[in-house]
Amino acid sequence: MIKRLFICLIHPSKIGLFIKDKLWIPITYFLSFFLVTASILAIRGFMTDYFIDSSADIVNMVYNVNKDINVSYKNNELTGDSITIYGEDYVISFFNTNSGDIGYINLNFSKEYVRINYLFNTKVINYEDINLKYDFNINNIQKGNSDDLIAFKIFLNNIFDSFLKTYQTAIYFSDLLYVFFILIALIFILILVSYFTNPGIDFNCRIKLIIYDSLIYFFFLYLAIAVGYNLFMYIGMLFPAFYSVMTFSHIIKVRIRR
Repeated sequence: MIKRLFICLIHPSKIGLFIKDKLWIPITYFLSFFLVTASILAIRGFMTDYFIDSSADIVNMVYNVNKDINVSYKNNELTGDSITIYGEDYVISFFNTNSGDIGYINLNFSKEYVRINYLFNTKVINYEDINLKYDFNINNIQKGNSDDLIAFKIFLNNIFDSFLKTYQTAIYFSDLLYVFFILIALIFILILVSYFTNPGIDFNCRIKLIIYDSLIYFFFLYLAIAVGYNLFMYIGMLFPAFYSVMTFSHIIKVRIRR
């Protein structure tokens, strides 16, 4: 097992030695690496507080509005005027029927609850569940009132804390699906590269060797996740293509008689 993995990662010209392997063997390797990827994404995703600076971001959005925002919070109820504020990552709506903008985190504030949308994930949070013991007026925040500002930040932090698990789950499955489609695209690219390099090989043998060639990509994927630099995911696609050329250029011809 270790020897086969070492050859797949270090000596692509020798991958052809595994041409007689059962198909389940390279598939098992591939799925094992994919499960490790899924685990790494889960650890990263569910240990990240994506909203650590969100209350400050929304306060800045409020400050950047060039008109008074007459919205008040008292006794677990919001009252005031209808307004929608657009930021870099958020769309904030007070008493508006805005259904949400794709790609943004949408917070739709109503009298007794806030509805948060992100992609296809929605959560409704009742103000009674937050049970904030402080009142605030957003117009006072615009004027520099520190007590209202602190109360508003506590209010937002409680909302984001309630939404965090939902958001983490959405990000996790979004990242996992993205990686899955990249891997599928990589397999198709390797099929094309292998045919251009050596067309005289039976497809069943070809697909086994292609899967072995693709394993090197997972290490670039892990590097991209570790450093948070997605460019490595795309640079890494060059290596399986090079491995495929090395593998199939060292095989003369294989056809399976049926």
